[in-house]
Amino acid sequence: MLFIRSKDREQNEKAMEIVKDGIKRGRRLFEGEIGLVEIDPSDDREEVLFRNLRLPRDGKEPVVLAVFGKGKVLAVPPMKGQFTSNDVLDIVQIVLGPCSCFIQPGDLGEDLLLVWPIPEERE
Repeated sequence: MLFIRSKDREQNEKAMEIVKDGIKRGRRLFEGEIGLVEIDPSDDREEVLFRNLRLPRDGKEPVVLAVFGKGKVLAVPPMKGQFTSNDVLDIVQIVLGPCSCFIQPGDLGEDLLLVWPIPEERE
Protein backbone atom coordinates (compact mmCIF):
# COMPACT_ATOMS: atom_id res chain seq x y z
CA MET A 1 0.00 0.00 0.00
CA LEU A 2 1.14 3.54 -0.73
CA PHE A 3 0.11 6.23 1.72
CA ILE A 4 0.49 9.72 0.24
CA ARG A 5 0.49 12.24 3.07
CA SER A 6 -1.46 15.47 3.10
CA LYS A 7 -0.27 18.77 4.56
CA ASP A 8 -2.51 18.24 7.61
CA ARG A 9 -0.67 16.25 10.29
CA GLU A 10 -3.83 15.40 12.24
CA GLN A 11 -5.56 14.18 9.09
CA ASN A 12 -2.51 12.02 8.27
CA GLU A 13 -2.45 10.44 11.72
CA LYS A 14 -6.15 9.59 11.61
CA ALA A 15 -5.90 8.17 8.08
CA MET A 16 -2.75 6.18 8.87
CA GLU A 17 -4.47 4.62 11.88
CA ILE A 18 -7.36 3.55 9.63
CA VAL A 19 -4.98 2.13 6.99
CA LYS A 20 -2.94 0.21 9.55
CA ASP A 21 -6.11 -1.25 11.06
CA GLY A 22 -7.33 -2.39 7.62
CA ILE A 23 -3.95 -3.97 6.86
CA LYS A 24 -3.87 -5.69 10.26
CA ARG A 25 -7.31 -7.16 9.65
CA GLY A 26 -6.28 -8.22 6.15
CA ARG A 27 -3.20 -10.04 7.45
CA ARG A 28 -5.42 -12.12 9.73
CA LEU A 29 -7.77 -13.09 6.90
CA PHE A 30 -5.52 -13.62 3.88
CA GLU A 31 -2.17 -15.17 3.09
CA GLY A 32 0.36 -12.88 1.47
CA GLU A 33 2.43 -9.86 2.29
CA ILE A 34 0.98 -6.40 2.74
CA GLY A 35 3.52 -3.60 2.97
CA LEU A 36 3.01 0.10 3.64
CA VAL A 37 5.11 2.92 2.18
CA GLU A 38 4.62 6.61 3.02
CA ILE A 39 5.05 9.19 0.26
CA ASP A 40 5.64 12.90 0.80
CA PRO A 41 3.86 14.85 -1.98
CA SER A 42 6.43 17.64 -1.74
CA ASP A 43 9.30 15.24 -2.57
CA ASP A 44 10.49 16.11 -6.09
CA ARG A 45 11.70 12.53 -6.57
CA GLU A 46 8.05 11.44 -6.71
CA GLU A 47 7.19 13.62 -9.73
CA VAL A 48 6.90 10.65 -12.12
CA LEU A 49 4.64 8.81 -9.69
CA PHE A 50 2.24 11.75 -9.40
CA ARG A 51 2.18 12.33 -13.15
CA ASN A 52 1.61 8.65 -13.86
CA LEU A 53 -1.25 8.44 -11.35
CA ARG A 54 -2.67 11.82 -12.39
CA LEU A 55 -2.79 12.89 -8.76
CA PRO A 56 -2.63 16.50 -7.59
CA ARG A 57 0.31 17.41 -5.39
CA ASP A 58 -1.64 19.95 -3.37
CA GLY A 59 -1.73 17.70 -0.29
CA LYS A 60 -5.31 18.56 0.60
CA GLU A 61 -6.04 15.03 1.79
CA PRO A 62 -4.18 11.75 2.21
CA VAL A 63 -4.41 9.20 -0.60
CA VAL A 64 -4.11 5.41 -0.27
CA LEU A 65 -3.20 3.19 -3.22
CA ALA A 66 -2.68 -0.55 -3.47
CA VAL A 67 0.25 -1.51 -5.72
CA PHE A 68 0.47 -5.19 -6.60
CA GLY A 69 1.58 -7.72 -9.19
CA LYS A 70 3.70 -6.36 -11.98
CA GLY A 71 2.98 -2.69 -11.41
CA LYS A 72 -0.80 -2.54 -11.10
CA VAL A 73 -2.44 0.04 -8.88
CA LEU A 74 -5.88 0.30 -7.27
CA ALA A 75 -7.09 3.40 -5.49
CA VAL A 76 -8.85 3.21 -2.16
CA PRO A 77 -11.87 5.57 -2.11
CA PRO A 78 -11.08 9.20 -1.20
CA MET A 79 -10.66 9.88 2.50
CA LYS A 80 -13.21 12.72 2.78
CA GLY A 81 -14.48 11.76 6.23
CA GLN A 82 -16.17 8.51 5.18
CA PHE A 83 -13.01 6.43 4.76
CA THR A 84 -12.85 3.36 7.01
CA SER A 85 -10.60 0.37 7.55
CA ASN A 86 -13.25 -1.64 5.65
CA ASP A 87 -12.27 0.28 2.50
CA VAL A 88 -8.68 -0.86 2.97
CA LEU A 89 -9.83 -4.40 3.76
CA ASP A 90 -11.89 -4.47 0.54
CA ILE A 91 -8.79 -3.67 -1.51
CA VAL A 92 -6.74 -6.26 0.40
CA GLN A 93 -9.45 -8.82 -0.33
CA ILE A 94 -9.40 -8.02 -4.05
CA VAL A 95 -5.62 -8.33 -4.23
CA LEU A 96 -5.05 -11.28 -1.87
CA GLY A 97 -8.44 -12.97 -1.68
CA PRO A 98 -9.31 -16.38 -3.06
CA CYS A 99 -11.22 -15.09 -6.08
CA SER A 100 -8.53 -12.77 -7.46
CA CYS A 101 -7.31 -15.56 -9.77
CA PHE A 102 -10.59 -15.34 -11.69
CA ILE A 103 -10.22 -11.65 -12.42
CA GLN A 104 -8.67 -11.03 -15.82
CA PRO A 105 -5.33 -9.19 -15.49
CA GLY A 106 -6.48 -6.49 -17.90
CA ASP A 107 -9.59 -5.79 -15.83
CA LEU A 108 -7.97 -5.11 -12.49
CA GLY A 109 -6.24 -1.85 -11.68
CA GLU A 110 -4.27 0.54 -13.80
CA ASP A 111 -0.70 0.14 -15.03
CA LEU A 112 1.95 1.95 -13.01
CA LEU A 113 5.23 2.83 -14.71
CA LEU A 114 8.12 1.38 -12.75
CA VAL A 115 11.85 1.94 -13.11
CA TRP A 116 14.41 -0.35 -11.55
CA PRO A 117 18.03 -1.25 -12.32
CA ILE A 118 18.55 -4.39 -14.39
CA PRO A 119 21.60 -6.41 -13.33
CA GLU A 120 24.28 -6.66 -16.01
CA GLU A 121 24.87 -10.33 -15.28
CA ARG A 122 22.14 -12.82 -14.62
CA GLU A 123 22.93 -16.06 -12.89
